[in-house]
Amino acid sequence: RRSRPSRGRRRASEAAMAMLCRMISSFIQSSMARECQQFLIVGPEGSGKTTMLYRLRMGQAIDMQQVLAEMKEAADKVAKGSSDPEIKANIDDGYHYEEFAMLNTIGMWDVPGKMRSLWSTFYKALTIHGVFFVVDAKDEEMLHIKDKQRTAEAEQRKAEAEQRIREYKQLLHSLMNEDELRAAVITVIFNVRKDDALAGINAEDHPLYYRYGIDELPKERGWRVKAFIINCDELNGETDPAFSKVQTHLRTVLGDPRSFNLQFG
Repeated sequence: RRSRPSRGRRRASEAAMAMLCRMISSFIQSSMARECQQFLIVGPEGSGKTTMLYRLRMGQAIDMQQVLAEMKEAADKVAKGSSDPEIKANIDDGYHYEEFAMLNTIGMWDVPGKMRSLWSTFYKALTIHGVFFVVDAKDEEMLHIKDKQRTAEAEQRKAEAEQRIREYKQLLHSLMNEDELRAAVITVIFNVRKDDALAGINAEDHPLYYRYGIDELPKERGWRVKAFIINCDELNGETDPAFSKVQTHLRTVLGDPRSFNLQFG
């Protein structure tokens, strides 16, 4: 059984987290040299958020594994140099921001999956026009264990996948209800691999569509939410045909009077 942190340690962690929030907020505001539509990329750790960001930005011209390894090394250095246990335990690969020409220029913030408590810092400091909620479609595969593959390790992975889906379903629906995001376009990405048997089906037919409760949304919320099946690692820039339907969804919702009523050339 894990011991509870002392009151002094909790206060130190809370103070460090508050300082980190202020630093992020200050960075966000100072980085916005010009206005453009702002998007968040959120979701579970390791679901493909950073891969999606940099595949859209640089296509297949980079070694994504090397990029992620370098980010992990940099994050480890930050964690090693910190004396705060909360930061040491939750340090992620960092926050990433890139701008794209699509939709008359948009900015995308890749927000760490571990530090969910900081997600609100972004949409309270900025006007967020849209959220990309990225989940690993492999979770669905982990839920189905064949008899010959039924091991303690497989059962553990299944339990973790079930917990992750429950937890992030709640987070997804909570984001939709945030006052600051009530006009934002919500795009759910089921990140598939090459060998995924469900890669070629419509998102509405994917089991995760129902596990995340997207089919249950009332009309007043559902009109601005859409799911897509995409192999994030195979994206080749923002003009990739696999991303064109996503851009159509963004245009449609953001141009609606119920959203931001934006005009695109």
